Amino acid sequence: MDVELQQDRCRYFSGQSRNRFYCGSIWLGGIGLNVIQGSKLAGASRIIGVDINSERESLGKKFGMTDFINPKNLIMS
Repeated sequence: MDVELQQDRCRYFSGQSRNRFYCGSIWLGGIGLNVIQGSKLAGASRIIGVDINSERESLGKKFGMTDFINPKNLIMS
């Protein structure tokens, strides 16, 4: 997975399954945190934050993020 390409082309994602709404933000900067906060206000049941800086996990949780992924920690096989 090319992180630079992702940063340029993929910022937010969302989906719906039955009565559940999911949303996520890639890169937890100012805009990404606003997406998380808005998703919480919209009633998202699962909000996923993705960032290469693990220190942003606690900040994302303050805004309503439920799950955090650091792509640098993924083991691809």
